[in-house]
Amino acid sequence: MSSSDLSRRTWGINEQATPEEQRRATRYVASVADSPADCRLLLDALGLLPARMTATHGLPGYRAGCRCDRCVAANRRRLQRQRATTTADCPINTTTNYGGTE
Repeated sequence: MSSSDLSRRTWGINEQATPEEQRRATRYVASVADSPADCRLLLDALGLLPARMTATHGLPGYRAGCRCDRCVAANRRRLQRQRATTTADCPINTTTNYGGTE
């Protein structure tokens, strides 16, 4: 069997999945997992998790999927800043009198 045969059913001892096969397997596992913990468990069992995962907390961590208290608080602050500037700068939210009598 060639290494490009994606429909193969068996693997040799020294045979490794190509990066494309790993990506497809990861996406499939993520699509059928019931929860993030289930997805992580399945990916770990298949050997598809990175060897070393670095944890970045704050807004980058929230965007990467971390939901610890620090990351959630950073996202909450971002949303508050965004809402504060949007409501003050948005012309729809301001009242303008166009020549009417008051």
